[in-house]
Amino acid sequence: MSRLEYGAFNPDGSFNDELGSPIRASSGIRDSSLSKQAKSVAWALLSRANATEEEEGWSCFPSLGRLQKDTGWGRMAVWRGLLELRAAGLVTWTTGGWNAEEERNLANTYHLDLLAMEGLKGG
Repeated sequence: MSRLEYGAFNPDGSFNDELGSPIRASSGIRDSSLSKQAKSVAWALLSRANATEEEEGWSCFPSLGRLQKDTGWGRMAVWRGLLELRAAGLVTWTTGGWNAEEERNLANTYHLDLLAMEGLKGG
């Protein structure tokens, strides 16, 4: 199955929103009672998210440093935002681990639940 057949687009080129819509998810985040840090981190993740065949959802893999640059928040504020998003059931992640060959950490893979983000309401 190709990315077009299952991901963000149907074979005819129309948008497939069975897995959620980034635009509606962004609106849900905006209208939610999440903290400013969590909203900023969510929008940064949404801006990099792609539909993936393996996970059957949306994911991305920015580094923590990249999220800091995208949001304008410091390391701890970004981390608090991620933890808040995880506690709300909106984001999960898989730790990237260590690449011994290159002697560096690999970025985490963030999995986004766009349908849950769409359903957020202000509080």
